[in-house]
Amino acid sequence: MAIAAARSKTKRLQPGATETVLRGQGECDAWRTLHIAADRPVEVELLWGSVAGQLDPAKVTVSRAEMLCVWAAWWQVNVTNLDASNEARVRAVVVDQHRSLSPVFEQRKPSAHPTAATHDVPAWAAEVRLDTADQALLAATIELLDVDDQVRASITQTRLPSWLPLGSAASVRVTCEAPYRLVWRLHLL
Repeated sequence: MAIAAARSKTKRLQPGATETVLRGQGECDAWRTLHIAADRPVEVELLWGSVAGQLDPAKVTVSRAEMLCVWAAWWQVNVTNLDASNEARVRAVVVDQHRSLSPVFEQRKPSAHPTAATHDVPAWAAEVRLDTADQALLAATIELLDVDDQVRASITQTRLPSWLPLGSAASVRVTCEAPYRLVWRLHLL
């Protein structure tokens, strides 16, 4: 099976049409992360195989964007436009050698904030941690706010786990009587 190496491709699919959007082959088996983005819902059929053979295809409905990770030497992405009346634009990208990273990003506040200070949640942040002086830590409060600035959770530092999951929080409000820093754990691929 001769498959030309392809790393990224954008296609326009006619209403109801099915087409191979991305096809590629690497030199050996490796983790491949396939990113698929579409401007309308599409059905994706993913075929992949290794030097040991081919696995059964997987079908996934993608409403806007999806990442799929496979152990493969070769891959093929077939896409069906589920919209019977409008054209769909689809982009597929493959990234070799998948590695999961959890880097941190920190924001320092060098002066005390006896009143609440609000911090936007950085892109890809999954958890947050508050670091400050021991005495101030006992009185510190962290609030998770949604996009409408409504408080969805309020936790005092004495009840806070070492890392606080952010869920769908858009911002974090901190009340602390001493200088502090927020450390954000980012979930990146």
